[in-house]
Amino acid sequence: MYGSTCFARDFANQPLRSAKPHLTGSNSRVLSSEERALLVANTERLIAQFEAERLAVLEQKRKDEEAAAAMRRQVPAIASHAAFTSTRPAQSKRVQFSPEERAAVEPEALRILNAKLPGLDFYSPGFNGLLQSEIDRILRERTV
Repeated sequence: MYGSTCFARDFANQPLRSAKPHLTGSNSRVLSSEERALLVANTERLIAQFEAERLAVLEQKRKDEEAAAAMRRQVPAIASHAAFTSTRPAQSKRVQFSPEERAAVEPEALRILNAKLPGLDFYSPGFNGLLQSEIDRILRERTV
């Protein structure tokens, strides 16, 4: 077993240097005292232990991916269930207001919002949604 510095030095001109390492990763850790003792006493067994840990992680990832795929397959069935369907009208059924209608009530919406929330810039990206919602509310009230 080699560290990255010793490996680079000892295998600088070897084809092995460009081979992809089998047991590696960016989440390196310090060996425990038991692992260090095993490294000295039986390196092959330590490598086998690392390989078993790697395979266990891969197996868990596979199981997690299978579970996620099963959930994705169930989502359409759940979404079609009456208890999970939305009572909100579909976007296409909503009345769409023209830009002229929206512009006509914008000053009123700004007056209302400035009274409720003074000092905010309702044209900024963070607060423009409030302005648009207030415009929609006013227009809906006028069409009812």
